[in-house]
Amino acid sequence: MPTSNAIAQGGVASPTPIASLTPAKDEPFNLKMPTVGQVIREIQGHDPVDTGARQAAAMIYLREIIDFKNHTQIGITKEQWRCLQIYNSAHYELNPVLESSRHYTHDEFIEWINAYHIYVNDPAVRDELLRHFFSPAFVADYHKLLVELSRRRARCDFNCGPNKAVEAFFSNVTIDCAELGKERYNLKP
Repeated sequence: MPTSNAIAQGGVASPTPIASLTPAKDEPFNLKMPTVGQVIREIQGHDPVDTGARQAAAMIYLREIIDFKNHTQIGITKEQWRCLQIYNSAHYELNPVLESSRHYTHDEFIEWINAYHIYVNDPAVRDELLRHFFSPAFVADYHKLLVELSRRRARCDFNCGPNKAVEAFFSNVTIDCAELGKERYNLKP
C-alpha cells in the first residue's frame, strides 16, 4: 500500500475491502447513544467558552453516526430520527451563531468560533469523543470506515451512487437512543 508520501506524489492508495469493514455477524454493535446531559456533564474544556465549543462539536460527531446510517438503504427508525433531531437541537442551543441567548462578549464569540471550527475538523477530537462513549471495537471499525470514505471521496464525488462501505458497516449496527429520547434538558444559560 502506498504511503501518505506516495499519495501526495500522485499515487493512489488501494481501497479497504468492504468485507473488512463489516463487523463480525456474531458480534453486532449495539450503540447506546449518550444523552445530551451526559455529553454536557462529561465533555469539558478549559473554560466555559471552550467547553461550549467542545460540546457543540460533540453533538456534530454524535449526529454523524446516526446520519451515516440514515443515508444507507438500511435507514433509521423513528426513535433514531428523533435522536438525530435532539442532537441537532442541542447543537443549535450550544452554538452562539445560531442561538442568541448565549451571552458571549465579542472576544469570547470569536474564541468560540475558532475553537469550534478546530474541534469539528480535528480527527483527534472526534476519536477522543468516540473512545469516551463507545467500545474500542466500534471505534476501530468506525475509524476504518472513515478512512475508506476519505479514500473513495478522493476518487469519486457523491455522484457514484450508494456508498457500499457505509451500508456494509451499518448493516450490523444497532443504535439505541432510548435514554436520549427520555431526557429533558435545558441548555439555556
